Amino acid sequence: MFGGARGAQKVKAVSKVAAKYRDPITGKEWSGRGLPPKWLQGKNKEQFLIAKWHQKK
Repeated sequence: MFGGARGAQKVKAVSKVAAKYRDPITGKEWSGRGLPPKWLQGKNKEQFLIAKWHQKK
């Protein structure tokens, strides 16, 4: 009667992404997705890369 015609809807799970950048002063991290955080705006992102991202694959 109430929504039975469509059946149950699946909810898409949100997966966490490993951090790619870290602020050395506060320790805050950013994955590189979405808007850059205020501590990174107007600065060179490469200075804040986490060591594992420096390695060439």
